Amino acid sequence: MKTLRHQTLVYDKDCPLCRAYTAGFVKTGMLDENGRLPYADLNAESCAFVDADRARNEIALIDHKSKTVTYGIDSLLKVLGHSMPFKPNPLEVNLKNPA
Repeated sequence: MKTLRHQTLVYDKDCPLCRAYTAGFVKTGMLDENGRLPYADLNAESCAFVDADRARNEIALIDHKSKTVTYGIDSLLKVLGHSMPFKPNPLEVNLKNPA
């Protein structure tokens, strides 16, 4: 399984499901050890390019190298799709903005 490095999922620390799946992504190696962060712990650097209103309602995946953010189901699919060992990867799709 390939690890998605330099990316962080922002999650609601008061949500048991959110805590469980983000911890699972780190534990299984889908995300590196810095791959999850509670929404309340966002720092000023990350807040500069994260849409705070959108991140409250949609799962935000911060790419620290490109300083971009993926939201919602696309965030989860990016994590899952990166970890799958086959190509082309059926999980690498954009459900909100299909081509």
